[in-house]
Amino acid sequence: MNHPTANHNGFTLIELMVVIVLISLMFAFALPKMDGLLYVDNRDRVSRWVIVNVEHLKNKAVQRQVPYSLHVDIKDNMFWISEQGMDDEALDKAKKGGYKLPDDIKLMDIIYPAQSFKDEERSDITFYPRGYSDHAIIHMQDDDEEKLSFVIEPFLPPVGLNEGFVLFDE
Repeated sequence: MNHPTANHNGFTLIELMVVIVLISLMFAFALPKMDGLLYVDNRDRVSRWVIVNVEHLKNKAVQRQVPYSLHVDIKDNMFWISEQGMDDEALDKAKKGGYKLPDDIKLMDIIYPAQSFKDEERSDITFYPRGYSDHAIIHMQDDDEEKLSFVIEPFLPPVGLNEGFVLFDE
């Protein structure tokens, strides 16, 4: 016989089933959104790095009133960043701390308006204190020979990302 003031510890089967159903529903809605976070390929990772850092450099140059450079190092397949006025030791340290591209992504070249392709060892894109940058297109290619073009506009903050190789309009 149960006493009216008896203390029942634990949960009923129905309460447990309701909690399990609610948790299952939360996972059912959350997993599709997390799918892209778990399986990010190198193209996406490199694209995000370029887009985020170009916007960051434009903002940083304005805030600190110092020109910054994004070095596109084709020979070493990497990017690195420097600030005007850095000495040789600081430049070397910046290069060593640069962003090395994954083995399946290759920097092909960089082009500027009214200039030929630059597929030399290194090319630089400068971001100026007044909020603009050099106008350039960076070309990359992955192991599947899919090409990407990153269009850096002088006065527009977002980087244009295009499938294939894009050239400047004549």
